[in-house]
Amino acid sequence: MPRQATVTERRGRTGVVTRTGTDKPEPLRRVTPGDHHEEESKGETVKNLKPPVVGLSAAALFVGVVVPLTTAQAANHYQYAGAVDGDTVQLGNGEYVRLLGYDTPEVGTCGYWAAKSKMASLVSGGVKLVNRSGQDRYGRILAYVKTRDGRDIGTVMLRRGLAIARYDGLDGYGWHPKQSKYRKLDRKNGTIGC
Repeated sequence: MPRQATVTERRGRTGVVTRTGTDKPEPLRRVTPGDHHEEESKGETVKNLKPPVVGLSAAALFVGVVVPLTTAQAANHYQYAGAVDGDTVQLGNGEYVRLLGYDTPEVGTCGYWAAKSKMASLVSGGVKLVNRSGQDRYGRILAYVKTRDGRDIGTVMLRRGLAIARYDGLDGYGWHPKQSKYRKLDRKNGTIGC
């Protein structure tokens, strides 16, 4: 014989629902906000139901969703980024990333808009930081950046002739893992064309 159980649910301002029955739960009957009376039916007692107040609590649940990732967390996840120019992006958390090993034309010079436009299209699906190497003198994070589909942005920019290999062990800066690859692409593509 099934044992009898009493179940009490408290729902904030929605009232108290008490049900007496077997171990097998029965679904609670839906009561509209206008039902402000007690009703006995099949062992259920429904008392003083009011519409729930969810506005503030729902907003509180979503607070954590809009908080940007820290730089350490962001290094392991794809994230939003916008193009600053052909060799720098700004992450959704406001930090700037200077891509390692190549250089593109600066604003106002031949090739700037083509490089910035290509960068914007590459980062539009989200980016992932790879091989973080500290910061430059402007406080930008130094790293390779990978697109959501797995392409290295530096490789794409060099192959398209939008960048030159630079800021590596051959220029008086530190060696980086893609230095040989970038220099080889640079020799193949030559200078930036307008």
